[in-house]
Amino acid sequence: GCLDGPYLGNHSHDVVTINAGIHDCAEYYSRINETQYTANLRGIFRSLQQHTPRVVFVTTTPVPKLAVEPPSTLHRGCIAKRNSLAKGVVAEPEFAGLVSLCDLHDAVTHFCGSNYSDPSTGLGHCPIQRSDGVHFFTKWPFPSGQQFTALKVVQAILPHLPKGKIRCPWRNCTWADGRLD
Repeated sequence: GCLDGPYLGNHSHDVVTINAGIHDCAEYYSRINETQYTANLRGIFRSLQQHTPRVVFVTTTPVPKLAVEPPSTLHRGCIAKRNSLAKGVVAEPEFAGLVSLCDLHDAVTHFCGSNYSDPSTGLGHCPIQRSDGVHFFTKWPFPSGQQFTALKVVQAILPHLPKGKIRCPWRNCTWADGRLD
């Protein structure tokens, strides 16, 4: 498949991260049904076993209600459903020890507040997310949403990296319990 070509090649990787789902929730993309979605994830995870001992699946971030009002073509309920389906596949016994979860949806929702992504009241605005509700800020004067999400993904990856390959980016830091101190 496409993973073996330009993405992974003939290399082995310590950890591979993957996210899938938001484009299936937009009308302008060819949407697949839930059965196809879970079958595709299983196929991707099986393919990745040839290249890595560890996969981290990253859930799709929430989209506030204001970002999906017309003329938007994103469906908020679809994102929640895709995340739920993905969590179910990650939890299947076949993928135990291979695939773990980075719940970025939960992390962003927690940071932004409980009303932010609630289907009935989620009118909120999150200071780390752009007004389109899909992308995250990167530059001053706004808090860096991309930095926040990147750090959450790094926290999910670090415990799976071989300690000998970790180099501290600053002086006097140490590797302890799967994280840099």
